Amino acid sequence: MGRAHVFANIISAMEVSTEFIKDRDCELLRKYNMSAREVFTGLHELTMGYEGAAGQSLKYVIWLRQLRDGLRGLAYYSYINKKWMDGHWWARYIMLKVILEAGQGCVTVEQTNSGLYINLNKSKIDSVGMPAVRIFLKKLQAYKSTADVKGATALFNKYAIDLRAELPWALASLCVDIRSKAIMFVQPNTVLTEEGGVDLVTYDETPEGVILSVIDRYTMESVANLEELWNAEKKMPLRQDYRPN
Repeated sequence: MGRAHVFANIISAMEVSTEFIKDRDCELLRKYNMSAREVFTGLHELTMGYEGAAGQSLKYVIWLRQLRDGLRGLAYYSYINKKWMDGHWWARYIMLKVILEAGQGCVTVEQTNSGLYINLNKSKIDSVGMPAVRIFLKKLQAYKSTADVKGATALFNKYAIDLRAELPWALASLCVDIRSKAIMFVQPNTVLTEEGGVDLVTYDETPEGVILSVIDRYTMESVANLEELWNAEKKMPLRQDYRPN
């Protein structure tokens, strides 16, 4: 329960991103964003149904966030090396492409003078979106279960990036990523006062603030031990089969 409360506190302190979200959906996103993050993180990659008006709104926001992140994920693709730098963002992008392929107006990417926007038809989530994702995951699981690397690779390559068609998506995603890199999460510390009370010490949202937060939180002995381990690890040879993403 304690970890859940900590997670909720972190989420509530985060600014809700409305990139690629239509104005009509922004209020709903802000209202259900924290609940959507908690539910989705708790279930990870499992999407479940909900009953009732509030439940349907929560499901809509979960789907809207994941499809929007499919666009944002393009910022994690190296166009020089033609390689994804993060597997989770790659998966979000593929889910967007899978549901776009399903058609029937379930989801569209709208390009206007003011930017790119995700349009999600709430009434098509269960009838079009869910079956499309279900079929894709069944295929993927079949390839995994039979160790069919060739088949799985072909399935993923089917949804490869087509820069001729998706260049506006890529440029918009890179702009979002550049702006998001300016956000820093700095952990405050608590200290006991001479009177027996507790003071909360906060720090600037800068690299210096992060360093001061760590220094104040740990003893010099702990820092020295960590530095010793770090130096020892630097001398260890890399595994021959290790390939960083």
